[in-house]
Amino acid sequence: MKSTAKKLAALNLGVEAWLDPPTTSKIPAADLTVTTHLHRSTASMPVLGYAKLEDAWQLAIKEEKIIYQWNDDAREEEEVSEDSYRPLLKASRDVRLRALEQLPQLLDALKRQGEAVLKTIARAQKAAEAL
Repeated sequence: MKSTAKKLAALNLGVEAWLDPPTTSKIPAADLTVTTHLHRSTASMPVLGYAKLEDAWQLAIKEEKIIYQWNDDAREEEEVSEDSYRPLLKASRDVRLRALEQLPQLLDALKRQGEAVLKTIARAQKAAEAL
């Protein structure tokens, strides 16, 4: 895992990418947490990605927490999302091992993001040349 992280950092991509939660349901399914309290429930799942954290581009985990709470005034349930981020290398061993399974999908996502950035730069250069 560390060698992959070093290789990605050496590429100096500067591109952020995250897998979609359905794709990462294996990271880890056991860590899908649902807690329920009176008029409030919370669900969270870690999502694998690559982002700039702690002043460095690195493999990362985004903990997507969704809070469902009952609004008595509106007589309906409200959904509130909160995200927290941490380096993958600081995650639990279970999360790191399960993340390995998803690494090929993340590399594909990074490649797509990088290609999109290159296309945007090429269009901007053409537009600047046309001025």
